[in-house]
Amino acid sequence: MKDLNQLIEVTYPYNSLKDIHTEDRTVTATFEQELFDNSQIAGITLAEAGRHIAILGSLAVANINPVKNKHFYLASKATLKRVHDRPCEDVLYKGVMTAKEFNRKNGLAEGAIYDQQGEVLYTATVQYSVLTVQLFERFFAKYKSATFKSEGFSPYGDVVNLYDMNLCVDSSSASLGEVKPEWCLGHFDHYPALPVAQISQGLMNLAAAQNKLISNKDKKYCIKEVNMDAESFIFAGQKLSFSSDYNNAQNCFDTKAYTEEVQDAVSLKCWIY
Repeated sequence: MKDLNQLIEVTYPYNSLKDIHTEDRTVTATFEQELFDNSQIAGITLAEAGRHIAILGSLAVANINPVKNKHFYLASKATLKRVHDRPCEDVLYKGVMTAKEFNRKNGLAEGAIYDQQGEVLYTATVQYSVLTVQLFERFFAKYKSATFKSEGFSPYGDVVNLYDMNLCVDSSSASLGEVKPEWCLGHFDHYPALPVAQISQGLMNLAAAQNKLISNKDKKYCIKEVNMDAESFIFAGQKLSFSSDYNNAQNCFDTKAYTEEVQDAVSLKCWIY
């Protein structure tokens, strides 16, 4: 669905959806698992699932936007849940997202990811902030730069590496270092920003390491649910830090990604089993 893809600002290789089909407010697509993390239970990871389903939801919202010009559909809040923790050996998945709400500034989409047997593996709800291209460029003009050419390379099959990790039972921290433009391919052209899915992957990896310390067990884990809140972009050149606090009352991890300039760029509440 070439025309629908032209209404959003996310491009290949970050946007790798295939076989896109629309019916009323619902958009479906297929995608292949790109990230394989042997420390997690088999199946597309929640972080990668969030990447594809958020893009698919933006297409659903763009489809009902009466203004058929290119916009930025920015995932601002999301809830993703893995329905079961059984290993899934599939590599090809189907996503279905339905646009539930839209106004000039915001959108909402809900849906699920299905395995090859037609069973739901993840459910998702994603809220979007909607910006025109002109408004986005006005807000973020100082971050404009030449687009890094992928030449067939995709960074999204690699596990996000953490540095300077400091693990404690109650509170942990780590750093991603300076964000490189080649980490942001397809997100966005001329304004390289680290995708929220990549930031969330780093936060989940830190929480998982902390969870391993708490449980004192070396086994494959499963990210069962996340609640994500994104307040700000992290553009190439900015230094990104992570923190993770164990929430005993809710048996989850309250994680945060921040820079010197922005203290709450992305917050993630994460449940691990």
